Amino acid sequence: MKRRRLPVKVERSKSGALGKLCWKGHWSPVERQVNAWVIQGQWWSNEVRRHYIQLVTSNGVVEVYRDGDGWWLSSVLD
Repeated sequence: MKRRRLPVKVERSKSGALGKLCWKGHWSPVERQVNAWVIQGQWWSNEVRRHYIQLVTSNGVVEVYRDGDGWWLSSVLD
């Protein structure tokens, strides 16, 4: 697994699911969502709460999360 924190673009399908992921200028269709989870920091320290999603794309398995208005690539699984 390679850890990253890179901005990505996401397009949703008609059903509202994540449909395509753009990383380094290349769009990859999302084949399926494998898992989803929430990471919550310490509320008294104003740490963030993030919703992570693990996706199978045409180029491999990736983990993404949403932060504010943007999407970020968290890791690429080998």
